[in-house]
Amino acid sequence: ERMLRMKEQEDSWLDAQQKATEDLLQTHGKLMERSVSSLEDMVRQVRQVLSALAAEIAGGLQRHHNLKAEHDTAENESFDMSQKQKKLMTQIDEFEARQKEAKERYARELE
Repeated sequence: ERMLRMKEQEDSWLDAQQKATEDLLQTHGKLMERSVSSLEDMVRQVRQVLSALAAEIAGGLQRHHNLKAEHDTAENESFDMSQKQKKLMTQIDEFEARQKEAKERYARELE
């Protein structure tokens, strides 16, 4: 009878140990599940932030490209205007020289 009670106590203790082990494994499983879920949430959030950042960079690059194109166009127009101005100034100088020549000839003819 004493052996039977010892066996029952041992079985009871083993059952308690088994239950405690199962409870620990279940708790561990829940914690791992939460951890993975939390990690997935963080990865999703990081991806969203990176996607937004990539879109922002792409937009900035497009704006930069547009501004550069506008600058290049303005620079080309400025160069063209400068060339036209030089040509016009040359024509004015030539006209003034011819005008001076004509006045001098006219003045000589009057004398």
